[in-house]
Amino acid sequence: MGVLLLPLAKIGWDAFQGGLGGNPIEAVQNRLGFWTITLLALALVPTPASELIGLRWPQRLRRVLGVTAFAYALLHFLFYVGVDKFFDWHTISQDLTKRPFLM
Repeated sequence: MGVLLLPLAKIGWDAFQGGLGGNPIEAVQNRLGFWTITLLALALVPTPASELIGLRWPQRLRRVLGVTAFAYALLHFLFYVGVDKFFDWHTISQDLTKRPFLM
């Protein structure tokens, strides 16, 4: 399941090469968020695939996809708190009240 770490490796490679654009913090957050949602959606696929189509092998991937989605979500959150906001809890609380969709 090392293929699930390729997006993280790509983020690291692009950061090393300077390929994250003019706002690298936003680029990393957007990529981590995208892969979180993507992996979460993929983790939800095995049950309907099993019930509707009868495929049983995706059931074995469900836990790995879910745990990896959680890891990407945690990285996304920690990057937001640590790098984007520098652990400034006042700014984070203002951000959460101004943009409630973050919660």
